[in-house]
Formats: sequence, C-alpha cells, structure tokens
Amino acid sequence: MSMVFKLLGTHVSVSISKGTVMKMLTMLSLLTTVAVRLSAQGAFGFFNNTPVPLIDSITESAIEIETDPCAGNGFEVSAVNVNVMYPVTGLLSISVNGKSLSSFNGGDGANYINTTFVTLSTPDVTHVAQGEAPFTGTFAAESHFDDFSAMPIQGTWVLTVRAPADLFEGSIESWGITFQCLGSMPTSAITHESERLTLYPNPASDFIRIGTEAVDHVSIYSMQGQQVLYTTVEPGTRETMIDLERLGAGTYRVAAVSGARRYYTTLTVIR
Repeated sequence: MSMVFKLLGTHVSVSISKGTVMKMLTMLSLLTTVAVRLSAQGAFGFFNNTPVPLIDSITESAIEIETDPCAGNGFEVSAVNVNVMYPVTGLLSISVNGKSLSSFNGGDGANYINTTFVTLSTPDVTHVAQGEAPFTGTFAAESHFDDFSAMPIQGTWVLTVRAPADLFEGSIESWGITFQCLGSMPTSAITHESERLTLYPNPASDFIRIGTEAVDHVSIYSMQGQQVLYTTVEPGTRETMIDLERLGAGTYRVAAVSGARRYYTTLTVIR
C-alpha cells in the first residue's frame, strides 16, 4: 500500500485505504492538524490533535476546512472520532456543531478513548446510552448525521465538551471527522437504484412517491449538498408520499437509507 505525504508546517495530506483511518489515530496524535484523503472511496478525514484542557464549563476544539474536498458534490458525515479524558463521563456532554454525540452517559466510568460515533440510525451498533465507560470502539450517536448535510463542509467544525467547572481535571486529547462525498459514491450504489429505489413521478411538481419498504429515512439534497428535506419512514411502510411544495425548480439528489446502505437517484422538480 502506497502513501503520499505532503508536509506543510503542521498540516499533512495522506492518501490511504479507508480501513486504516482509525488505526492511524495514535500516530497522528504526534501532529497538530491532519487532513486524510481516502481517494478511492471519495472520503476525507480531518483531525485536530492539539490537546485542550477542560478548564471552563464549556471547552471547544475546532477544525478549519479551507476548501471543499467534495468540490460542491454534496457530502455526508460518516464518522466522528474523539479522545476525551475525564474521570466521570456521566457529567459530560459532547457535541459537534450543536449536534449531540453523547450526553451524561457512562455513569462513574472514565474517558472516551478512540471512540467512534456513527449516525443514530446505524443498525447493529450499540447506542452510546447503552455503552459503558471507558467508551472504546464504535457507538451510535444521539443525533442523526444527516442533519450535518445542511451545513457547508467548508468552514469551522467545532467539538464542544460541557463539564462542571473546576470539579475534575480532564482534556480533549484529539478528535476527527470523516466526510463521504456524495458525488464520489461507488458506481454500484447508483446504477442499481432503479431496482432498489422506486421514485415517481419524475420530473415532479407537487409530490413524489417513493418505494420505502425496508427504508429507514429519506433525505433530499440540493446539488450544492444542502439537505432541503428529511423524513423518517415507519417500519413496514411500502410507499411514502413526499410533498415538494417547499422546493424550487431544479435538480436534486434523493438519498434513501436502508440499514447500513444508501441508495441515490436524481429528482427534477418543475414549476
């Protein structure tokens, strides 16, 4: 496996396979700010490895993304990884850009050590509220990550930790966020959508109907990656009607989530 490193001050760009990202966190902790590009999968990770002490009741650690790695094709947040040291995790709440990852979980246990949060709807993953400290491994967060797609990827992403002031010593040791570019989805996930994702009429003006058997939720994105509509699907529902009144004329991406898989198609709205 080849890796290409470009060192500019404390910023590093790395081209690696997707499965090695979380394994590199220990090595990356020696650096300050790291950008990881998983080029084959269209995924990008950004990490802040500067420790920040938990002194005040609200402590923040920011990741600045200067350019859109998805080139305007839209994105999803696939994972958030944190290393937060604190002796009583039941007193902590952790969020990213206002979206809760974990709030007052773990009782009297200590620390989030290489903890990876995935979206709340991820199947077969333990919800963080059912986990035990030290939280190590992968947990479903308290928020749906689809909500992140309404934000621009370019800009500031902030991890916020709330804790009682001056009660215990603790720190944000490091954290990272991984994005999946929608425009770089594997071809197989797109070319088979006619078999797995039924949508009609298309073009549409007032509403669409989507075959949603075994689908958890449906999101509609602008071509700039902004989430403009989100709806959950009741289990066992064979078809869902979605009102398009709020959408202007144009082309949109429709994403249907079924378990760990996502299916995409294009929708044209006419007025």
